[in-house]
Amino acid sequence: MTEQRFSGKISEKYSLYGMGSPHHDEFEEKIAEIVGEFSKKINDEKIRLIELGCGDGSTTIRLVNADQRIVVDTIENEPSMIEQAKNNLKEFIEKGKVKIIYADVVEYLQKLENSSVDIIASGLVIHNLTGVHRTELMNEVSRVLKSGGLFVNGDKIAQSDYEKHQEDLWNQIQAYDLYLKHGLPELRKEWILHCIEDEKEDRIMYDDVEVERLKDLGFKDVKIIFRHWMDAIIFGIKR
Repeated sequence: MTEQRFSGKISEKYSLYGMGSPHHDEFEEKIAEIVGEFSKKINDEKIRLIELGCGDGSTTIRLVNADQRIVVDTIENEPSMIEQAKNNLKEFIEKGKVKIIYADVVEYLQKLENSSVDIIASGLVIHNLTGVHRTELMNEVSRVLKSGGLFVNGDKIAQSDYEKHQEDLWNQIQAYDLYLKHGLPELRKEWILHCIEDEKEDRIMYDDVEVERLKDLGFKDVKIIFRHWMDAIIFGIKR
């Protein structure tokens, strides 16, 4: 079962995430842009997209708007985030464009048929999985994607160059100081602790490792783009 890492102030004030990550809107827009460009190559009337984790639904909105044919099943295991997402995605849920599913991402994918999904997308979720669970997830991603399908993940992806990574990490932690100016010291503390936890050996994601992982799983045209501090976007096409 996927660990639940979003509770307390982080969950209550998740809408303020961008305050400590001023590039976040651009980051989400870039994920959706990749999905939109890829969707132009699909001739089907309906495009099936699985989103791994929805948070408060902000990335989901951009994904479903990337192409009018996209229908999103978004998988989330944090009840507090689901409640926020239901609010923010109400219009899309009512139109049948988005379905929020309370489940573990691996267990959900395991129930899907081989080669049954056009796109799998995720924003700031997969880094929350420990190594073994992440490996299980990526094996399932590869299995359920159609040949020619897209996987795109915007996430905390550390640079393999140690000095560059430390600089990125320091810049991100410093950015959380903005919460102090708004009287939110506890929120700053929780995000810093979250960052420190992300640095543990069984959790940290390195750019070169993730590129090789996708290639080994049968993906081509694997690229990492849009790096800002700890955040980067990796994507590839299933052979």
